[in-house]
Amino acid sequence: MLCKLFVALLALCLLTLTLSANRRYDLKLYGFNCKNLTSRISVLECSSRNLKTPNYYALQGKIMFDRKLSENFEMRIWIYIRPSKSKNGVQFLDLKFKTCDILENAFQNPMLSKLFAEFRRTSNIPHTCPINSNFLYRMDNFTVNEKYAPTYAPLLNFTFGLDFYEKTQLLWTAKVTGSLVPKTSQGGSI
Repeated sequence: MLCKLFVALLALCLLTLTLSANRRYDLKLYGFNCKNLTSRISVLECSSRNLKTPNYYALQGKIMFDRKLSENFEMRIWIYIRPSKSKNGVQFLDLKFKTCDILENAFQNPMLSKLFAEFRRTSNIPHTCPINSNFLYRMDNFTVNEKYAPTYAPLLNFTFGLDFYEKTQLLWTAKVTGSLVPKTSQGGSI
């Protein structure tokens, strides 16, 4: 009985520490860039801007295809990190999905649901395929803040990348570069 009580108290203490933890870093974004690698895309623009609130950034993007994309349209999501005091980086994540599956089932994945909720709020990308031709898809004011990083994340530099393929042809890439730096802002959103 005493052992069970001890385990319950230990679990409660760990839960309290986890829920009350303060972030020890600020988020800095250095850029949001995209690159068109095919003639199939007639419009492709990406930009970012700092918002007035510390650790908040807004991403904007536009894309238009010259023809409807097939069901074989795929997305590769990758994250490359380098701890701030290290010379070597690590491929932290590298996943490839059928884009139609992601559009239809994004909220079933707890890791991606927060990102896709913001993506759907800020864009006119359809929730299901097809991706049509000659229609300007846009993303306006996709808000990025430190809540996308775990509370206990180390100080690091990162590149978050998206590569888009149709069959085996790479159509375009998008990259967000930034870092988690020692906390300097006061009153920032947590």
